[in-house]
Parts: sequence; C-alpha cells; structure tokens
Amino acid sequence: MLLGRGASTTAHAYEEPEDKYEAWAGGFSLLEMMIVLALILITSVISVVNLVPVMQSQHVTNAYNTTLSTLRQARDNAVSQRTAYSVTFSNAAIPNTITVAPTLTDRRHFRAIRKRRSTPCRRM
Repeated sequence: MLLGRGASTTAHAYEEPEDKYEAWAGGFSLLEMMIVLALILITSVISVVNLVPVMQSQHVTNAYNTTLSTLRQARDNAVSQRTAYSVTFSNAAIPNTITVAPTLTDRRHFRAIRKRRSTPCRRM
C-alpha cells in the first residue's frame, strides 16, 4: 500500500486511556508510601512522649490510693477487734507489698493500760 502525503509510518506507543481514572489504577508510588509512613511515625513518637508523664502520675495516684486503703483497713480491723495491728511496707520484691497483721503483744500490757485509764484521778 502506498502512503499519501502527511501519513505517518510510526505507531504511537502510548494510547490515551478510555477512562480518565484508568491511569491511577496502578497504586501508590514508593515516595507516597514513604511520606505516609514518616507521618505515622512522627505522630506516634509525639503521642508516646506526651503519654509518659501521664502514666507516671497515674502510677503515683494508684500507689497513694492503695496505701491509704490499706491503712484504713488496718485501723478498721484494730477498732473492731480491739487489738493492735501493724502495717509493714516492703520493697524487697516487685511489686512492692503492704502487709496488715495483728501485732503480737502481751495482754497484761493492755490490761495495765486499761486499769490506768479506768482509775479516777485523785485531787490533793
């Protein structure tokens, strides 16, 4: 076949897509993925740095509440059972422990204290 004037003998390597969104169907580029991962990493680091003081203050609050409730428990037991209780704090093991136990004392000591309190004061 003979080609006339103005006819081209080279074929076009790129054909225009029928749908204009067909060109984006290939996915994300490596550069886009790296930018998104960098943004996620930066926001994660900032949030973890901001959470550390909050968590430390929460640990202090929990320790305070535990200590206070243990002391109240020991006081309630001592009042209800009319005996002395001891509260022992131990940091030898992790987690730290608080122990409430009745104090082993001589009953004669308490009787002597009760007698002293029950005797009326004499005025001279």
